[in-house]
Amino acid sequence: MGASESSCSAPVLEHRGSDFNNAVIERCPLLKERYRPPWLWGQNTHIHTILFGLLGHGKTDLEACGVDDELQTVLSPDGSTISFDLFTVKGREYVDDAPWIILCPGISNNSQSDYVQTFVAYTLVNFPAWRIAVLNHLGTDPRVPLTTARIFNVGCTESYDLVVQYIREKWSSAPLVSVGLSMGGNIVLNYAAEKPERQKFFRAVISCCQGYDIMAGIRRVPESSLLQFYVYVMARRFLAMLSRHKDAVFEHWRVEHSRSCQTEQAGKEDDEQSDEVLLGSYTKDMHCCNDSSTECYAAMVKYGKTSVKPAVVTEVNEKAVFSCSLMSGIFEEFMRRIGKFASVEDYSTFASCSNYMHNITDVPVLLFNADDDPVATDVCYQFPRDHIDINPRSMFIHTQHGSHMAFYNGGWLFPNKHNVLDQILTQYIDAILHCTADQEKEETR
Repeated sequence: MGASESSCSAPVLEHRGSDFNNAVIERCPLLKERYRPPWLWGQNTHIHTILFGLLGHGKTDLEACGVDDELQTVLSPDGSTISFDLFTVKGREYVDDAPWIILCPGISNNSQSDYVQTFVAYTLVNFPAWRIAVLNHLGTDPRVPLTTARIFNVGCTESYDLVVQYIREKWSSAPLVSVGLSMGGNIVLNYAAEKPERQKFFRAVISCCQGYDIMAGIRRVPESSLLQFYVYVMARRFLAMLSRHKDAVFEHWRVEHSRSCQTEQAGKEDDEQSDEVLLGSYTKDMHCCNDSSTECYAAMVKYGKTSVKPAVVTEVNEKAVFSCSLMSGIFEEFMRRIGKFASVEDYSTFASCSNYMHNITDVPVLLFNADDDPVATDVCYQFPRDHIDINPRSMFIHTQHGSHMAFYNGGWLFPNKHNVLDQILTQYIDAILHCTADQEKEETR
């Protein structure tokens, strides 16, 4: 079980060898060093994952680290209250063009999650000139009540867009870096791909520890009882969050289903009119996503990835939802139904960034995974490899160890204080800010 020196390796770097990527790598020494997980247990992915699930990266006292946390809220077009936290160094006066990292966390998580706060503290202690905005997925933050029946969805980019627009409007000259962790990686890639002009908002888009394709992940679950355990834990956390809002959410869908049934009984219009009703309902009434979902759907049609259309009548059964033991059941009984999709396969086609990544060509991209991640497994590696073929400033980096979001570092029994993921991400972001600034100077000469 112990990790020998020879069994530890440096991260694998896959890219097209562009001058830009080479310059970025030169500024990231950790990408050339061996990553050594804790000696006694660090190479056992299941121990690694379970410890992270139980302990996270430890509790972080942001106050003691000198970090200020300011909660902000904005209203979406449908009246949902979208919240996010702005993290800055206490007492520091920032220049207008101080960088912002806009972070999208994993499923059922928010700015108060342990691993998010660990990243915030490590980043602002070591790079105090930066600022960090963290999206709180709709329904996950007990500080902010729901104001509609809508909660977050793994394919929806609207909430993230509202945070980006808030930052851009208030600090128009600040460079932005988009970061997504786990499920958040799916969202930030979808966001950058839906509208190509969004790519110019960012110095880089970073996706960490995600599986790129929902159905590919679902198909893997029956292969491993331990993987079933991990997705069981994820499902329980999601349902615990959903249970806090079940009265509002399920009452809405009881009314919605009744209205849909009445519409069906009234008869159908001709094919052309029916298509308009479907897409109109999708835009106006869909509560898993909102306006940006229509953009996402339009992008799928535009780039020839799908002919999926939402179903007219969808019943969301509260008892069936809370009986789910795995995330695959939640996708079937809840996610695809509130999205009005006919099947999980259709929903996956809509929500998975694997269907859009080919459209991200105008911004540096970092795709980061661990080979031993039991949740986002290496069967998904074809998607980032396809992407580096079309984007000369894209890099796919994967480590031998690290498990899912854990990346405990060094030590024999107890790991070192700082995890490798936070260290590599901040080095990469620092390198990107320097290299893109240098590139801009050269272009203006």
